[in-house]
Amino acid sequence: MRSSGGRTSVHRLAAIGLTLALSAPAVANTFTFLTPSGAGSNGVQLQASATFVTSADQVTVTLVNLSSNPGSIGEALGRVVFDTNVVSAGSASMLVTPAANYISIAKDDSVTAGACCARWQLNRNGSIYELTGRAGKGAGGTGPGYLILGSGPYTNANGSIAGNRPHNPFIDTSATFTLAIAGVTSDTTISGVVFGFGTDASSNVAAAVPLPATAVLFLPGLAALVAVARRKAASVSPRHVALGTPSA
Repeated sequence: MRSSGGRTSVHRLAAIGLTLALSAPAVANTFTFLTPSGAGSNGVQLQASATFVTSADQVTVTLVNLSSNPGSIGEALGRVVFDTNVVSAGSASMLVTPAANYISIAKDDSVTAGACCARWQLNRNGSIYELTGRAGKGAGGTGPGYLILGSGPYTNANGSIAGNRPHNPFIDTSATFTLAIAGVTSDTTISGVVFGFGTDASSNVAAAVPLPATAVLFLPGLAALVAVARRKAASVSPRHVALGTPSA
């Protein structure tokens, strides 16, 4: 089971990296981070990705909540921390509105379009940035709002999601933030990524090792991996597959 899960993660990373490699501009650098396998507790798996594209004085951040049918607000993605390794002279704090779709979840788990628009806060401490929706306000005027909720249906949603006026509306699955950060270039690298789930600081998950998605580096490597996998598949004897026993 563990081996199968590893292959699934590799395939998911490859698919994300290939898409970004084909779409990323030549004057930008792209990095994708995923939550590690097994993140979460009490039977709840926390899953998210963060893709960073660095270019001249700009970082574009796309956050995706990869979970489905969440049960509580603790599974909503509300924060990401990252290090640009560049000390900017820009503002230490600002509000950022993402490109996103919005939904509201009613008490009966039904879904309607949510009111626009989210305003997440970007905080800077040296070269380290925090992008958070925990400081925002929901439609009810109090508490964190516009966190990123995984895909539905929302039949598992408890009262922290369904009909919760302070927490509604939510960002539907993904959001893209365009951040103006002076000093960033296409050579800037991103590190130290930490995801934050829920409405408090207790549910933070350090990201797994990043996958660079530049076309020049990624595509030859992907082709090599496919070739190796095919050779291994071709070299396995039918007897070992059927019986799982060592040869004499």
